[in-house]
Amino acid sequence: MALVGPEGSGKSHLAAIWAETTGARPCSLRSCYRRPICRRLLATGALVVEDLDPTDLDERALFHLINLAKEERAYVLLTSRTAPAGFPVAIRDLASRLRAGAERRAGAAR
Repeated sequence: MALVGPEGSGKSHLAAIWAETTGARPCSLRSCYRRPICRRLLATGALVVEDLDPTDLDERALFHLINLAKEERAYVLLTSRTAPAGFPVAIRDLASRLRAGAERRAGAAR
């Protein structure tokens, strides 16, 4: 899931409430690239990654995180100023996963 909005719109506040409710741990995307660390962070079943920026995105780390979260049946909340589904990424499978997440949410809203 992604919370998207401009700076100061309350994304971090909402993410903090969700983290408190779910027991989610905050994580930087770069630390999630290391599988043992990421598995420990996902142990609560939820993780928050804030401030994703398409101009400074570690695509491999995000791809790894999404795959591992699916494997572990964990939830990941991303915050960003722009919708991750529209990020210009080179890893085609990552682009597909980001679009699929947006499509699932759009379908659920109908």
